[in-house]
Amino acid sequence: MYVVGTLVLLAGLPLLVSRYVGPVRSGWAPRLVRVGGYAVVLALIAASAVQQRIGSQLGAYFPVTLPIWAMDVGFLLILAGYVAGLLILTSRRAQFTRRVLPTALGIGVLTAGLLYALAPFGINDTAETAAHSLHGGRVVVADYLVLACFALAAFAVPVAVHAAATRIADRDTRPGLLTPAWQALLATTGAMATAAILVALFTTLTIALLPHHFTVPQQPAGDGSCPTCEPSTIAIPTNLRREYHFQESVNGAGDGAAALLIVPLIAAALGALRGHLRNPPVAVPPTVRPEGA
Repeated sequence: MYVVGTLVLLAGLPLLVSRYVGPVRSGWAPRLVRVGGYAVVLALIAASAVQQRIGSQLGAYFPVTLPIWAMDVGFLLILAGYVAGLLILTSRRAQFTRRVLPTALGIGVLTAGLLYALAPFGINDTAETAAHSLHGGRVVVADYLVLACFALAAFAVPVAVHAAATRIADRDTRPGLLTPAWQALLATTGAMATAAILVALFTTLTIALLPHHFTVPQQPAGDGSCPTCEPSTIAIPTNLRREYHFQESVNGAGDGAAALLIVPLIAAALGALRGHLRNPPVAVPPTVRPEGA
């Protein structure tokens, strides 16, 4: 489903998007960005498929439920939004100042590299480890610092990108360009989308290639309930519970599709807020009609 759906998206979206925003801009840079974006999407799909295969080896015994299929379809729709955004930003109708998009792209790549170095297996594992250590009475400061860095990047980087893009675009007065406000907003969203999808790619690749290096706190066996089984009353056999816990942890590791959706929305909201504070609306005085008119 992932492979077929992704190939349909990558082949069909350019035809659809070009009808409204035109073909790709001239020059090697926009075409290189499109090729690189397509490679990232294909690599993410391949790594996700491997991760899910490793994390679902007991699938012959425990079938996948409908909500998980819905999440997979939602993941493909989010990727479609990323591909559409990539095509729009590199189209002929979206004209930017020359250094705006390279600056935003560079900041996004740098942010992704730093965040991945802090948590190569994703912040889900870090958050679970921190919660487990706190519940056990032992606080791991490094885990909380990692979470704080991710939260800081989600809010500080969009503001910095918006400020840099605004400053660059304000100096360019050539006709036909997008307004500085639109350039800054799109650059901010694009930078954080780049960071989000690269972190997802690096994390998923790491989990797929090194699944046994991914560790989570061992959970008690309990009654063997299976949250991913249909019907939910199925009990996991005792000799499979440890394997099921490992596979469930691998399959659910990483930041997931939620980060790919939320991070660009946060960037767009912060960019719009900064633009509103920078250029507040000017109140227009009411028109007074002369007497007798």
